[in-house]
Amino acid sequence: MRAFLRERGAAEHVVAGGIEGLVAAWERTASAVAVGYEDDLDEYRNDLDARRWIDETLAELPNAASAELLTRIEAADELFRAHVELGPRCVWGVAIARRERWSRKRQWWYFARPLRCGEELASALAPRRGGTA
Repeated sequence: MRAFLRERGAAEHVVAGGIEGLVAAWERTASAVAVGYEDDLDEYRNDLDARRWIDETLAELPNAASAELLTRIEAADELFRAHVELGPRCVWGVAIARRERWSRKRQWWYFARPLRCGEELASALAPRRGGTA
C-alpha cells in the first residue's frame, strides 16, 4: 500500500502514515469542520486530499483497510457531511477538476464548503459571478 501511495506521488509523510494515518487525518478534518474550520484555502485543500488518498487507495487495494478503519471512515464522512454544503465548484478549481475527472457525485469532498469557517476560507469559497472557480 505504501508503494501504491509513493507511485501516485503522495508526500512522504502520507506514505509513512499509510491508510491509518490517512484515516486519522480525515477524522481530524471532519472534527475541525464540525466545530468551525479556521485554516485557509490551501490547508483546506490539503486536508481534503487525505480523503482522496483514502478513496484511491481503497479503489486500488480494497483490502487495505480493516473493518474498523472502514467504520471510522464512514463516521468521519458522516460528521463532515453534516457540517458542509455541497456546491457546484470544486475547491481546486474547474480546470483541475476537469483534468482529474473529479465529479461532485464521486469526489464530493472537493465540492464541500464548511457551514462554519474563518473569513478567509469563506471568502475563497464564496460563489462567484459566472460560476467559475
